[in-house]
Order: sequence, then C-alpha cells, then structure tokens
Amino acid sequence: MSPIWTTTAQVTHGIDDSRAGAPDPAPFKTTRDQATWQNALRLAPDQQLLLAYEHLSEKADGVVTDTLKRNNNAYIAGYTGQFGATSLQANLRRDESSAYGGFTTGTLGASYAITETLKVRALAGTSFRAPTFNDLYFPFYGRSDIQPERGRSIELGVNWRSGASSASATVYRNKVRDLIVYNPDPTGTECPAGYFGCADNIGHAKLQGATLSGAHRFGNLSLAATVDFLDARNVETGSRLPRRAAHQESLSADYDTGVWSVGTSLTEVGARPDVGAQLGAYTVVDVRATWRFLPQWRLEAKVLNAADRDVQPVYTYQGLGRQAWVGVRYDMKGF
Repeated sequence: MSPIWTTTAQVTHGIDDSRAGAPDPAPFKTTRDQATWQNALRLAPDQQLLLAYEHLSEKADGVVTDTLKRNNNAYIAGYTGQFGATSLQANLRRDESSAYGGFTTGTLGASYAITETLKVRALAGTSFRAPTFNDLYFPFYGRSDIQPERGRSIELGVNWRSGASSASATVYRNKVRDLIVYNPDPTGTECPAGYFGCADNIGHAKLQGATLSGAHRFGNLSLAATVDFLDARNVETGSRLPRRAAHQESLSADYDTGVWSVGTSLTEVGARPDVGAQLGAYTVVDVRATWRFLPQWRLEAKVLNAADRDVQPVYTYQGLGRQAWVGVRYDMKGF
C-alpha cells in the first residue's frame, strides 16, 4: 500500500469428506472456511508493528449427529524491534469463540548478540487449543465434555554462525492443563458405555527437552543434522505421554548447482508408548530432486519413505508406505 504499509488478504475453503465402517459406510463431512487480513507497518527501519484479523467457520455433518457449527474471530497484534545487539518480540492474540467464549494468549521474547557469531535468546508464552469435532462427537470416541487445552511455555537457546557453519541449542519446558489425548480405557470404567477407548483430558502434563542442530556448507554441498530429546509426562501419575518419542534424529544432504539439485533426508524416531503397548522405533529415508529448465520454471520430484519401511505412528494403524510426487513450480522472480 505504501513504503511503510504492507497488507495481505487470504481466503481458504476446505472440505474433508470421508466414509467409515462396513457394510453400510457412514459419511462424515467437515467444512472449514477461513479469512485472514494482515497488515505490517514499518515504524522505523528496525521496528515493525503487525495487526491482523482472522475469521474461522467450521461445520460438521454426519448421519449419527446433528449438523455442528462453530465460529472463531481472532484479533492479533505483534511487535518486533532491533536495538543494536538486542532484538525484542511481543505478540498478543484475542480469540472470541462461539463455543468457548473469549481467551487471550501471547508471547514475549528477546535475543542478544554477544559477539558477531554468538547469540542468546529467550521466549515465554501461553497457548490455547480447542478440541476438534472428532474429540467432541465422533461416534464411539468423542465426548462432549472434553475441555480445551491451556498451556504455558518457556525456552532458552543459543545460536552460533561463522562463515559456512552454524549450530544451535534450545532447551524448553511446556506445562499444559487439560491436554487432549486418547484414553484406551483398559478397565472399561472411564469412557461411556460401549466405547472402546475415547478422547480424554490429562489434568496436568509437562513436556520438556532439548534440541541440538548443526549445519555446514562445502561449496555446492549442504549438510545438516538435528537431535531432539523429549521428556513428556502426565504430572499426576508420572507416566510417559503416549505417542511421543524420547528422542528423534535427522540428517540431510543437498547438492545444488543452481540449475539442478538433489538431496536426501534420513529421520529416525525412537520407541513410543501407546495403548499399553510399545511402538517400535523406525527410520525413513526421503529423496528429492529439482531441475530449473527455464529461469522461472522448475520441475520437482520427491520420494517419501523411499525404502518402503513399515511405520506404525499409532497403535494398530499402518502409516503410509512409499510415496512419489512430481510437480512444476513457477517463480516470477526467477534467478
């Protein structure tokens, strides 16, 4: 709109239409309409104010429930500023939900450059997540008394960069009240009669851990690695939270000449508890390639889970096997 004002508008429409069960499949259809208007105002060369409005409308239809509807209006304000070696960030969000009323969340963060190559940072915030329609109403699983999640988080980190090398370390702790999870109900006493497990809230949960990452570039070749450590527990019982691995590692390598590039990624996920069982660790390999055959045009291809490994992300549910994707991308900026 002007040298100091950038405005962005986005409208999205999505439909998830599925059928489940046999021999008479039951249809379930969810519709989401979302509109966002965002405005960035540059107050000074190193300071920016962000103002945004977001409207979300959701509707679910199914043969065993009445039509479900809910709306949410969000008002967002954010500020970022650079003052010499210090960077500041503040965000505030106010949501008005037709189902849960009003709630406010926000974050505060800061970083400080100790030297030209070393920076420390800190961030604290709050969160809110409403249960999905599945959590509330899906047949023989949902419960209408499921409460929204509310959380508080804090993280500390350090970043290092010198020439073609970089590294970072982050430690974090998240405390969540009424965490939404799946309850297998092995005793048959906690879920409604006739249910084989159901959605449930964990009164108090704590997720804490650390993430270490590093990268280096040798000419056209880029290498990167990340290691995540996570301790996620039910504070009231001390047991591990389901479906969350205690560790996860990833390695990637990419060779880019500008005209074409090839790359591969390896991801390893540790064992996780789920429904009284232990889901085994697994490793998947992805490969990718791009070819810029014209300045603004690229041909892209990727194969996910190239080794076609069996993956069980959730107990008794089979993950996707090998997947191949081919696409064409147009970029007005070109080289």
